[in-house]
Amino acid sequence: MKISFFGKISDPIGKTLEIAFPESGMSVADIRQVIAQACRTDMILDKTIRAAVNDEVVLENHIVMPGDDVIFMSALSGG
Repeated sequence: MKISFFGKISDPIGKTLEIAFPESGMSVADIRQVIAQACRTDMILDKTIRAAVNDEVVLENHIVMPGDDVIFMSALSGG
């Protein structure tokens, strides 16, 4: 699955990242852990970094399914 990053979180991770994703889905909190380990940065664990799935801001327990559009963004990404 391709995940996009906007704002300050894209500095240590980059604009996009591909991760393996189970067919049964994965919570936003679990995705954060996978990204933190893969990119060796705890910055993604900062709760000011918001997650959006299919253009809607979601909570940590939201289950992301294969094919969903996932974005992590800093609280102030600029414009």
